Amino acid sequence: MTNSEKKDFTEILNKYHHFDDGLFLEFGFYYLAGTNLCAKATFYARDYSQSLNIWRKVTFILEDVSDFKSRVIGGESNVILSGVTIFQEEEFVCLDVDGTYSGSNRPSNILEVKENGVCYIIAKRISFSESEENPHL
Repeated sequence: MTNSEKKDFTEILNKYHHFDDGLFLEFGFYYLAGTNLCAKATFYARDYSQSLNIWRKVTFILEDVSDFKSRVIGGESNVILSGVTIFQEEEFVCLDVDGTYSGSNRPSNILEVKENGVCYIIAKRISFSESEENPHL
């Protein structure tokens, strides 16, 4: 991840307050022709950079997935309680959802995520997109 990309991910996490109290809408995996495993995680959260109560869908695409875990219960609304964390370690990027960690309540490395994470994706590349407010999800 370049310095510019790190700044973008820091800004998106700050803009949505790490998606605290948002909804976890989608978590899935797929293959594109000629690629390794890809993952998609979509959240619905308040955009705190706006003065109005505006909510948006934010989708993260992770490419070349090397590891993942999900203890999310299907068929229920999944409110994000501890937040979303994105960080890079060596050539990997990690997206962690609602993990419970010591200290700052954010993971310090990928090994800690693998040991204590509830829902995470570890991959080589990550991107995101935001959609306009959608009151009907």
